[in-house]
Amino acid sequence: MKRLMKALVILTLAVCAKADYQFDFDEALLPTGHGAPSCTAMIGWTPAPYSAVVTGPVWRNGPGGLTLLYNALWVIDDQIPSAAPIESVTLTFDCAGQTVAYTRTFIPFGEWYFYGPSFPPPFLYEFDIPTTDDCIPDIPLETSELPVTLALADACPNPFNPSTTISYTLPQADQVQLTVFNLNGKRVASLAAGLRQRGRHDVTFDASALSSGVYMYTLVAGKSVITKKLVLLK
Repeated sequence: MKRLMKALVILTLAVCAKADYQFDFDEALLPTGHGAPSCTAMIGWTPAPYSAVVTGPVWRNGPGGLTLLYNALWVIDDQIPSAAPIESVTLTFDCAGQTVAYTRTFIPFGEWYFYGPSFPPPFLYEFDIPTTDDCIPDIPLETSELPVTLALADACPNPFNPSTTISYTLPQADQVQLTVFNLNGKRVASLAAGLRQRGRHDVTFDASALSSGVYMYTLVAGKSVITKKLVLLK
């Protein structure tokens, strides 16, 4: 399941009739363990990238009260003579050593950078960042222990009650999802999601809230998919 990161974009008027483009985004809606973010906007009739100075976290008033936010700010009137459309804004951050970027593209001429006084309505924009993932690196194994093939082990114990351990190995760092389904294809548990390092990974599945029966657990790593069977006996 993906949660959408929502960022508040505000056009504000600064001193000396300079127009600022201010971009606030919620730190709590980034994946756990992310690196320091940066923002780049494509602004102009022939879009050119402009990087914002990112500060934060800062506390600001939001719809639900005080929210912990990062703040990005452009003041680029010297490069833009009057007004220019904003084509897109890209958020970039480090995720366990891997640089990831998410872009919000605006409809043509739907968002503007204005020189001087500007109308300052707030907008909520979506970046489609999967916050169920995380950016926490796993503890590296010794080189001799590193696997060379992708594998999903049989759950141990199996049959089980109420918990069991599921292990998988990755031959290289990859985005993974480990999910449990019932026989009707309904997802009943998400055991792992996000970037995982090369090596062996052990996950505990607690089925205390589920009924006895047969379940399937599926590992998706890159373009590979492996599925195995679980039996819960209560």
